[in-house]
Amino acid sequence: PIATNALACLGNALYFNEKNRRRLEDTPGAIPALVKRVSRHGAEEPGIREAALRALVSVCYPDRMALRLTDAKSDGGEDLLPDLLHFASHWETSSAAQMAKYALWCIVNLVAHDDNKHRLLSLNAVPVLVSAAASNDPETRDGAQAALDALSDLRPLDELARKKGAFSMQGLLDLLHRSDAVSTRKLAIESIGEYLGMEPAARQPELARAGGIQALVQACKDPAMVEE
Repeated sequence: PIATNALACLGNALYFNEKNRRRLEDTPGAIPALVKRVSRHGAEEPGIREAALRALVSVCYPDRMALRLTDAKSDGGEDLLPDLLHFASHWETSSAAQMAKYALWCIVNLVAHDDNKHRLLSLNAVPVLVSAAASNDPETRDGAQAALDALSDLRPLDELARKKGAFSMQGLLDLLHRSDAVSTRKLAIESIGEYLGMEPAARQPELARAGGIQALVQACKDPAMVEE
């Protein structure tokens, strides 16, 4: 389709090209139109939406775009963050895996601004990101881990801590097993401790059945975890 090819060309033109990114930013209506192509509520074919997401990764790379993109709704565009989370949550679906990767890296770029971090936490983004961070696909895993690391900057406000109870023991153990990022593994361990503290009698056997004791012992032996 012409639209898919046009968006693919746009993505190529924007990729690490600051001049072209600024030209697009200065084009009236261009940013809301691109965000609208991404909307899950629109009638776009998956190929068009995927190509638009790929272009959007390059558009949102500069920090200056972090708020402008998420404010696109006020310019007649769509509310971007809920759509990105929706696509990221389908990382396990083969037909949607590529869109999930693009959505995750858009999120990574957008959380450069604290307002977007707050919004993502209010949208219950942590369980989605924790799940994706346990992926076997390196791009998906790295994107989710990078987003979690960025969100952890808000810990002094206790916002991330309030969201930790939203995901399961198994998801946390998967993250602990598979993640290469020390900060993300620490987040998983902290969350496991809080999870156990809520109902120790019921959740301690759950941890043991899931192999969590061995995972925690192994983490204690990891020099990187000790040094951190």
